[in-house]
Amino acid sequence: MRVQTRQPTKISSQLHPLAEVLARRDFRRNGETAYGEIGEVAFTGGYLIEFDVIIHTPHNAIVFGSSLDSNNFFVVFADGKVRFRDSGGNTVESLMGAFTFGQIHTIRLEKNNSTVVAKINGMQVFSGLSSDSLVFDLLYKYNSGFNLKGLLANIKAWDTSSGSELVVDMPLTKYLPNPNIIENRAKPLGANSIVNLDTDDASTGWKISDGTARSITGDEITFEAQSNYQNYHQYVDVEPNKTYKVSANKLVGGTYIKAVIFDGTSTGSPRIASVGLVNGGNEFIFTPTVNTVMVYFEALTGSTTVKGISCCKAEGWGQYINPLDEDWGNGPFELQWNGDWLGAGLFGPTQIHSSWGENSDGSYTKNSNSWGYLGEAPGNINRAMIVRVKYEIENHQGQMRLYTRSADNTYNLTKDLILDRATVDINVVNHGMWLDSDNSKDTTVKITSMKEVLKSA
Repeated sequence: MRVQTRQPTKISSQLHPLAEVLARRDFRRNGETAYGEIGEVAFTGGYLIEFDVIIHTPHNAIVFGSSLDSNNFFVVFADGKVRFRDSGGNTVESLMGAFTFGQIHTIRLEKNNSTVVAKINGMQVFSGLSSDSLVFDLLYKYNSGFNLKGLLANIKAWDTSSGSELVVDMPLTKYLPNPNIIENRAKPLGANSIVNLDTDDASTGWKISDGTARSITGDEITFEAQSNYQNYHQYVDVEPNKTYKVSANKLVGGTYIKAVIFDGTSTGSPRIASVGLVNGGNEFIFTPTVNTVMVYFEALTGSTTVKGISCCKAEGWGQYINPLDEDWGNGPFELQWNGDWLGAGLFGPTQIHSSWGENSDGSYTKNSNSWGYLGEAPGNINRAMIVRVKYEIENHQGQMRLYTRSADNTYNLTKDLILDRATVDINVVNHGMWLDSDNSKDTTVKITSMKEVLKSA
């Protein structure tokens, strides 16, 4: 079967779809390593790969590569030469000057039998032997760096070994005039798992533990004025390690409503999400580790109403962080991201005070109610950045905090770690960060991820 694809042509930048993006938004590296992780793409036979790319200034720039080795890449060198290497080390490259910096190019890489050919804007720039497979899982870099500074878009790849199977499709132009570098490819939301019925004594529906006045009409819950806290909760069956999205709308009222997700069926289970509702729509996500979670709403005194509570499976949602509102597509939960990406891991830790003990699973337990650092010394984080921290806490005593610091045991910004498992962002201004508390003896903390938030302008 013949591969059906668009024909590469020379197009002026004024007419090219990328031009609109470049006028208002570009992927910015912030002077550090930035890249995109994608699922493994593997070809053992023939293939066709196409993409659009602009590289602003001459430098060695990887288009795609492997996180496992220094083979399996396509690179543009600072002298304008392009080079390809397969998993066996077979290398094919062009002459210098084949690629022009600061201009938009459509590049086509095709393998038939054991010959690989590259074309830039329809002009062949190299042809040579490639007798081994091609396996890659990174964009903008490979395992040794060479990060591309520019914009990569409209990536498509077909497996042509037996017919033509489209295996990669990351369009830029799908939702113009709101284009994107990489499509999230989220699936439509699943069905609502919330049962909006007042069935306190049944196995499903909303329950209330304190017996205070309340009313439920359709999908509206009204918390009545009382002198104590009120809560409604519901047990929801979920799939472990899948993403779920909760929506709720707090109507105008005088009380504060808090939504909490417990990773289990009691308030003693780990808290994996906690959000204070505001007037208007509220949305947040959580990822359970068990088969049943407790969706829990709590109110202070005063009468107010919450409407439209839903809990839906949301596969693929939130793979890329910090979306922009205008990037929503027209279909159900179709989304293109011009948001931010995450950089390489940061947390060592490089400084561990004697008041912390390391455990065999990589977690740390506080052994006294005295101050003592656990984290990165000033200078190890060598510039100002926003850091996204994903953590887990067991036996949470007192109040564990995340600090930024400019010297040992001094701080300029603190963030309380309220949940037992969560992700938080912190602005590290003065080059240092630690976890600590003076009242959290026997608390165990595990940092599962600590990465820089790389901004997309």
